Amino acid sequence: MSMSPQHFALLLLIVGEVFFGATFPITRLAMDEGIPFFAYTFWSSFGAAIILLPVIVLRRKLPNLSLNNIKFYTFSGIFGLAFPYTMLAIVAPKIPPAVLSLVITLAPVITYVIAITIKLDRLSIVRVLGIAAGVGGVLCILLPEASLPEGSSWIWMIIALSVPLSFAIMAILAALIKPTSSGSMDSAFALLVVATIIMLPIMLVSDQLWFFSGSMSTGDWAIILYMFINAIFYIILYEVVRLAGPVFFSSGNFIATLSGVFWSILIFQTMPSYWIWIALSLLSVGLFFVNRSNVKPRTETAL
Repeated sequence: MSMSPQHFALLLLIVGEVFFGATFPITRLAMDEGIPFFAYTFWSSFGAAIILLPVIVLRRKLPNLSLNNIKFYTFSGIFGLAFPYTMLAIVAPKIPPAVLSLVITLAPVITYVIAITIKLDRLSIVRVLGIAAGVGGVLCILLPEASLPEGSSWIWMIIALSVPLSFAIMAILAALIKPTSSGSMDSAFALLVVATIIMLPIMLVSDQLWFFSGSMSTGDWAIILYMFINAIFYIILYEVVRLAGPVFFSSGNFIATLSGVFWSILIFQTMPSYWIWIALSLLSVGLFFVNRSNVKPRTETAL
């Protein structure tokens, strides 16, 4: 029995957000090793593009470089990778990880508000309840121990809000100006190439040029792992948006947050509390409600 487009989108969403959740502890590992944040974003996008290049060549299906497509790839490269990941790396040492994770989960709320405002989506009580349950699950993880340091922390918090805003803009643009005659893999490859082109001069001008050298450190391996995550994650992003829409995709931030907690437990050897299991229950309810919303099925394959 074949899987429906909605169920396939849900499966892809879970897989993609589990990978994305790993980026929080991975970024912290790289920053703790002293890797420059602009260089970190450059190598993560450049390496991911190199990983996808052989597949693109073998498929003989390069991205369609029409004017509309170039505009789409440019916006995607800026708002979907270059800007948010650089900001994430910048604020990561300044804000407690739990608080930063809470900020990231604002992306689905922002996406939903934008989608309703521009009439890309309609108001749904079920979906609102799903998002509320997801936020409740995240709060169960973050609030018991999350706190802001004194001083300039509120400034960094305001700066950090640009990350979920950027992701929300990316999700909306992915639905509004989807490139023609391009699949999810081709779109992901183009996004990574654009982000690489954007980050290269920024890295050079900011004097943050950095190369792999000598013996491989923990930070070096963190970047390499990030490359593979980016290569997989952005293919999944475009495919889920194609199948189920941007709000459905952005709802997966709840999964990414919970995944990030578990990855942190695995990497940093921290012990979970009962709050995590309460959060998991709320998260499951929230995802169920969001998934119950109407989704226009697409039967064609676009990977």
